[in-house]
Amino acid sequence: MTTTILEKIKIMADIEDQHDLKLNVVIEMMEAEVKNFCNLKTVPQQLENTIVEMVLEYLKSNPMGISQFEGKNVKSISRGDTTIQYATTTGNIAEIIEGYHQRLIPFRKLKMR
Repeated sequence: MTTTILEKIKIMADIEDQHDLKLNVVIEMMEAEVKNFCNLKTVPQQLENTIVEMVLEYLKSNPMGISQFEGKNVKSISRGDTTIQYATTTGNIAEIIEGYHQRLIPFRKLKMR
């Protein structure tokens, strides 16, 4: 049985069906970035789990109204005189791709001009 990227994300993060459209948009953005970086027309099956990880990482910084990811960027909380420190990740897709270079480089094809 093969599980789609969307299904894997929903299982891993316990996300309900109502967020499918938002998830599909993020999946398409990540797939486009991977295809662009690797100079591919389609995403190989071997990279599907990497895309799942990338989407989950993106959603931690950009929850898009998905409650499972709301407040996940809090780094620390102090109670005396109330201090909340947030993680300093921007959730930029380019930064996420950069973090996965080592996994993507083996799939990269040279582009002839």
